[in-house]
Amino acid sequence: MKITQYQVVSLSLGILVVGDIILALALTILQRWDGAAIAATSALATGALLTAHLRGWKHAASVFLIFSSVLTGSAMNIVLVNGRASVPLTLIFPPVLGLALVGARGIIVSASLSLGIYVVRAILSGYTVDPGSHRRVCNACLLILVRAQC
Repeated sequence: MKITQYQVVSLSLGILVVGDIILALALTILQRWDGAAIAATSALATGALLTAHLRGWKHAASVFLIFSSVLTGSAMNIVLVNGRASVPLTLIFPPVLGLALVGARGIIVSASLSLGIYVVRAILSGYTVDPGSHRRVCNACLLILVRAQC
């Protein structure tokens, strides 16, 4: 049985909607109103994207990929190694998601967005970025791209 990109996008968005609803309910029970409001808003936005995807909107996967790449690059803590900002290998997840959701072009878009935002945040925070760690993530993205083309 082959799994299609349509099924991967539907499953990913469905898991996010359910997770956001559970998180919103848990934060409401704990009376964390700000977090509950954010989780509920996220559930509504993701639910709208899932509905649009199920109704045939072909750009839902691309929108989902762009949002997840921007959020990953923005939310990652800046990792310091010897006083320099190191790029964590966990930034490889958006390109893998891009391959599953959109295809080969998704790898380039998601890697550029998440890595670019992370590096700009590190520089604006006053740190220098370790070029070796940047190269490691770029090489991993290139390896994924080469495997996708085979």
